[in-house]
Amino acid sequence: MRILIIPLIVAALGVSGTARADAMLDQFFGTYRGAGFTEESAASEKRNTKREFEMRISPYKEEGFTLVTWTMGNKEADDSNGGKLWTSKASFQLSQHEGVYHAMGSTDPLSGRLLSWVRIADDSLIVYRVAIDNAGVPEFQIFRRSLTTEGLELSFTAQRDGKRVRRVHGRYVRQ
Repeated sequence: MRILIIPLIVAALGVSGTARADAMLDQFFGTYRGAGFTEESAASEKRNTKREFEMRISPYKEEGFTLVTWTMGNKEADDSNGGKLWTSKASFQLSQHEGVYHAMGSTDPLSGRLLSWVRIADDSLIVYRVAIDNAGVPEFQIFRRSLTTEGLELSFTAQRDGKRVRRVHGRYVRQ
């Protein structure tokens, strides 16, 4: 009888951990729009630019999600003409650790590709990305998207070789 109870307890614990991870993730699903400012640190100057954001977080397979972002950046904070559009799409699957998701296709950063994963902590969905250039210099990026009553607050930092090179703050409104 005891032999039968142990596998049932282990199975129940696994289901509750998965259910808890799904519940944490579900609160982020949706489409968002927003804006913010980027502060870039160059060797000779600091520059602020406006950014407009759009993002969609949707389910991917059974225990994952797809994150698609569109960012429009203007040349200067007071310039509303022109701009550059960046698009990013990544799908993530639940790892063996509760609340931690690995990017599908994420690989060795020395190969020139991004190493990426997501951690859900409290009310934040945090994306970590590491890239290493041909000279072996790393760039580490952290995108923290925290739930608010209207949508999400974004806090982004990029460090290259241990020095901050970019910071972005903004807000997304759930559509």
